[in-house]
Amino acid sequence: MNTGLTLLILKVARRALLALAVLPFVEVRTAPYGGLSASRT
Repeated sequence: MNTGLTLLILKVARRALLALAVLPFVEVRTAPYGGLSASRT
């Protein structure tokens, strides 16, 4: 396999996992101000 492509996939996957880990905390922190997503109340 191409090492550059593998590194790119790993970097994107790590960033996606980090975003998934951080998102709930951000939503909880912004909940008193209406939250990030309008669907959740």
